[in-house]
Amino acid sequence: GFTYADQFGKKIDFNADYFYSGSNSSSETKSNRENILSNGSYCSNSNATSINDYTSHSFNTEIDIKVDSTFMINMKPSFTLNKNEGFNTTNEETLNGNKQLTNKSNSSNSSKSTVNQFNNKISFSKKFGKKGAFIGLTINSQVDKTEGENYNNSEIEIINSTTQKRNQFRDNNSEYSNIDSRLTYRKPLIAKKLFLDFAYLYSTNKRENVKSTYDFDNNTQDYTNFNSLLSTDFTYKTTKSSPSLQLSFREKKWSLNIKAGAVNRNIESEDKLRPNLNLDRSFNNVEVNTSFNYRFKSRAGLYTNYSVTNSVPSVSQIQPFVDESNPLNIVTGNPNLKPTNNHRASINFNKFNFQTGTGFFLNANVDKSENKIVTKSVIDPINLVRNTTYENVNGDYRYSI
Repeated sequence: GFTYADQFGKKIDFNADYFYSGSNSSSETKSNRENILSNGSYCSNSNATSINDYTSHSFNTEIDIKVDSTFMINMKPSFTLNKNEGFNTTNEETLNGNKQLTNKSNSSNSSKSTVNQFNNKISFSKKFGKKGAFIGLTINSQVDKTEGENYNNSEIEIINSTTQKRNQFRDNNSEYSNIDSRLTYRKPLIAKKLFLDFAYLYSTNKRENVKSTYDFDNNTQDYTNFNSLLSTDFTYKTTKSSPSLQLSFREKKWSLNIKAGAVNRNIESEDKLRPNLNLDRSFNNVEVNTSFNYRFKSRAGLYTNYSVTNSVPSVSQIQPFVDESNPLNIVTGNPNLKPTNNHRASINFNKFNFQTGTGFFLNANVDKSENKIVTKSVIDPINLVRNTTYENVNGDYRYSI
């Protein structure tokens, strides 16, 4: 690649770069796993091979405009083109607790995909007076377009039951757009010491995902039989809005920050092939973040933090769509999922002597999740086929020191 940088006058700085990268990789993996259940166990063995060719072109620019000593504009547009071709084979088998073959499968897949992506970040910052007041606006935008195709030839056999053969072509098309914006205004209550920040975050994204699957027709000798069970035509849209307030106090040796905000998220999904699966869900939560820093005379520092954040289910987790692309692991979404609340407390102490090059560091963290979203699989005791969904659970704690 190459990089170019220049200055236009005294107010505009310009940077640009272009990079090309490519790779060719091949791999072969083999696994033997024993799965322990409450009423016994089973074994799964697999062999897989893959070959991939990947190329990428990226062009990035950055423009800084200094309108005056108080007003700055920054822009970062970038373009990316990725291409990928791959071929893989997989052979799997499952044995019950008596080491008897229960099901097996083999598949070969070839795929091609092209991804075009545009990103841009633009920010404005304006200072007011000499007490630390400012207003800032940042807008991130992204547009993706993906085109791909896949050929699948597979055979899945459940011993003493059914055998399913697939010879299919899948046409994949996806478009994604996203806008993420943040407006911040800082009002100094005590010059250069106590500040009140008003912030408003708004983001919206939309994804149109069309996967058209066709079975091979022996009469036409082509992939012409549309398979609606393994095809999708989804439109996803999510929005997030969050007003917040932050109080910051700064002294020479210590600082304190307290932030609280309301968060509203909305998830919409439209399934053109299955209108009965359309959904529209809204989630309202509160997020909090507090931190305290203290610097001792002995070149030691103490940092503490406590935060409450939340995350909502993804569309694939919450939509009651039955995904049978793998007949040995059927996945179904759960429309009754709740958002996850994450509590995190941390403390950090460090002391370093630059003259002797010695130091002491201590870091401790405690995490607790409420309504954590986990994967739940129910395994048929006869054929060992998995039926997978998602559920909320409590009692997730993590400690580290």
